[in-house]
Amino acid sequence: MLLKKLLPGDEQLELDTLELGADALILTVHATTPEAQCPVCHHSSRHIHGVYLRKPLDLSRAGFVVRIHWHVRRFKCKDLGCAKITFAEQIPEVIAPYARRTTRLADQQRQVAYIAGGEPGGQLMTSVATPASPDTLLRLIRATPEEDYPTPRVLGVDDWAKRKGQTYGAILVDLERRRPVELLKDRTAATLAAWLLAHPGIEIISRDRGSEMIKGAGDGAPQAIQVADRWHLLKNLREALERFLESKPASLKAAVEKSTEEAVGSDVGSQSLLIDNGMNNLFRSGKISRQRPPKGSKCAKRRNVCVLKPSRLCSQKGLARIKSPGS
Repeated sequence: MLLKKLLPGDEQLELDTLELGADALILTVHATTPEAQCPVCHHSSRHIHGVYLRKPLDLSRAGFVVRIHWHVRRFKCKDLGCAKITFAEQIPEVIAPYARRTTRLADQQRQVAYIAGGEPGGQLMTSVATPASPDTLLRLIRATPEEDYPTPRVLGVDDWAKRKGQTYGAILVDLERRRPVELLKDRTAATLAAWLLAHPGIEIISRDRGSEMIKGAGDGAPQAIQVADRWHLLKNLREALERFLESKPASLKAAVEKSTEEAVGSDVGSQSLLIDNGMNNLFRSGKISRQRPPKGSKCAKRRNVCVLKPSRLCSQKGLARIKSPGS
């Protein structure tokens, strides 16, 4: 049961031998069907003309590279009028014709290529014992057939740069599914209108404020509601606020002066509080003592005089390093 799980396909291949090498696991298999169908005339044949060996890669197991040795039978076509004299048996669900990897391994490598790209994907594939070059991963992406998307109900239209500052096109996005639909070669009204005419049924078009986009959307889908996208709405709001504030220079100046005065007053108050807390900390530490001045002196009008004790003199840097409570 476990050996069957190692093989691709639904019981279409049967295991003959299993060999474990230093870094590879080799599975020798053959097809279970007694006959094959000619790809041209579609007649079945049991007449075996010969056998040859294919060695496709498969998904890795426990860090080992898995290679399948498939003894492919070549059959002789019974239809004398067929252009094919002999043909090889094929199992496209397991291994595509002329492929060097199984279908399931190709699917895995294609997913890695979409996520990681060429160079990083190649390094990742090598680390999991299913080696593939960056060029191979990119070829898998290019060979993938494009999906057929239904005509979107809400379409987003915007610019995209082939070469920034040089060549621009238009990107069309299905805003409900959040997936790109098409890349147009340029951003002219005629190109956009032609695409919209070929895909009727669009109800809402979200676009920028360019005249070409407006004209193309109107010509290609006159029934659709045209709206500005969120970025341009915010841009419009910013520009409106800038125009309003520029028309009120006196109010702007008064607001700036008021905020400056409040900031300065706040800084002075915080510095005074810091000095008071620092002095209280010095009194509690014993480095400064309070003494009353002699009566009749000019200092008598003051509340207290702070005098440093001779045995605990501090430099200016020492005072600066004394932290206030809670700091």
